[in-house]
Amino acid sequence: GEPRRDIELASLTHQGEVYDIRLGRYRVEGEEPVWLVTEESVSVLPMLYEAYGPSLLEEYIPERFKTPLGWLEIWEWVVIPLFLLAIGLVGWGVYRLVGLLADWFPAGWSSIFTGRIDGPMALLVMAFTAQVLLDYVVSFTAVATTFIRVLLMILIAWGVGAIALRLVDTILLKVTRRFVGEIDDTKPWDERRLLTTLYALRRVIILVMVVVVSVYVLSQIQLFETLGMSLLASASVLAVLVGIAGQAVLGNILSSFQLSLAKPIRIGDLVMFEGQWCYVEGIFYTFIRLRVWDERRLIVPVTYFVSKPFENLSVKSAKMYRTLELIVHLSADIQIIREKFLEYAKDEENVIEHHKLCCYVTGQTERAQTVACYLMASDPFAGWVAEMQIREKLMNFIRDEHPEWWPRDVVVLSQADVAKPD
Repeated sequence: GEPRRDIELASLTHQGEVYDIRLGRYRVEGEEPVWLVTEESVSVLPMLYEAYGPSLLEEYIPERFKTPLGWLEIWEWVVIPLFLLAIGLVGWGVYRLVGLLADWFPAGWSSIFTGRIDGPMALLVMAFTAQVLLDYVVSFTAVATTFIRVLLMILIAWGVGAIALRLVDTILLKVTRRFVGEIDDTKPWDERRLLTTLYALRRVIILVMVVVVSVYVLSQIQLFETLGMSLLASASVLAVLVGIAGQAVLGNILSSFQLSLAKPIRIGDLVMFEGQWCYVEGIFYTFIRLRVWDERRLIVPVTYFVSKPFENLSVKSAKMYRTLELIVHLSADIQIIREKFLEYAKDEENVIEHHKLCCYVTGQTERAQTVACYLMASDPFAGWVAEMQIREKLMNFIRDEHPEWWPRDVVVLSQADVAKPD
């Protein structure tokens, strides 16, 4: 290889500073060059030994148990499981304690928030406890220590982010219940728009947390240095990896933000999805949750509402025309049916704009005629209920007062005009 005057043996971090342990090539007059630890490295060895030297427990371990066995030393195969068990017991205790606090708090937002952070709080305390033990009680070989410390940093970052997210969720829940209430399309447009914006804010917070946590973990474990900047920092390689592995996910995420900005649908809107009435219950990163009229839940990819046309029954107003059709005999008196329809429709609570009520004959055959009645309802579901109730009342009226108006089969014995005299 290329001749060098010094070689880096290790790079250690202490109190935010990076210290290199290097070998330098020194020549003494009349002697061959020799490799020695550099003067700068020697000056920091006591400080680094104090930070990275044997732990309190390791000083009492007999030398025969420090023999390597695979990736670890013999004593580590015994101590690491006990170490993990102790940390697990600490986490279990914290989990139960937080659960008891949630039950102890009076019913309200503090109880809701505390009940949601039992898992993240347990992991956070476990990670901090393990960090303290590694710093002051026990230290393992480089392989085990590196793996455990990376795992602890991920757990700490995830725990802090999860607790912050639970806090945001609790605040959003409080704001939603106070200003918006139940999710349906009977709420004013501004309230449904506010709830949609709150869901968009939640997604932005999640995205920011994921980015911040990822950057923090990568900076702490120095992943770019260990694996090589030329590989992971290459924009072309990252673009190819993301494009291949995350095309569907990124497409849904971008579509989610597009829906949040353009708002073709809002929380509480009533939409037609594949022939079913559905309320929009939630808009998330990769999917939209719909509540069907029969209380079933449908999970639909966000890209569906961006790439395909759909019917939003609440885009301007929730009110909707309903059409009620009756098939009666040709001898039926349409004026009487019209008057009864107007009477029944005006009695319905959810029928609005009574001046738009109308009833007409829209078709006929040689046996019957079709009567169509039109009404305006406050919302589609209420209109469906009003239509069913008015139809039942009209059918009861015809059955009780004019049963001869029902369609009936006609047998033609002769094509001659029966009204023509002999």
